[in-house]
Amino acid sequence: MEFSWESVLQKIHDQISKPSYETWFKSTSGELNDDTVTIYAANAFARDWIENHYEDMLFEIIKEMLAKPVEIIVVSTSNMEKVNRKDRTAKTDTNYDIINNQNQLLMKQQEKIDELERRIRALEQKVES
Repeated sequence: MEFSWESVLQKIHDQISKPSYETWFKSTSGELNDDTVTIYAANAFARDWIENHYEDMLFEIIKEMLAKPVEIIVVSTSNMEKVNRKDRTAKTDTNYDIINNQNQLLMKQQEKIDELERRIRALEQKVES
């Protein structure tokens, strides 16, 4: 089967909630080069979130589509060049702390969303019974 990022996105859309899809995948793009799929996330935070929460799902979806395992690399399009840690200024470190705090808040919000989705599914199952 030929690789199509749109097909991957459709399978992702079918497996996760709409808010999660809209937040983490809607603005992504991807490409296959040899045995490596590169996923382009909007920013470093989205890259980290996708790697930490969705990499296994992505691996399975893409492996099923291509009928073979591939390496998955998630990169940020907002900062494609590598930054040397020694070159960061105090202001950058402060910005990093702010982003890290926002990351923690977003993770807590995602946990709440996941819990609410579990509750909704349980209620839907009760209604269907």
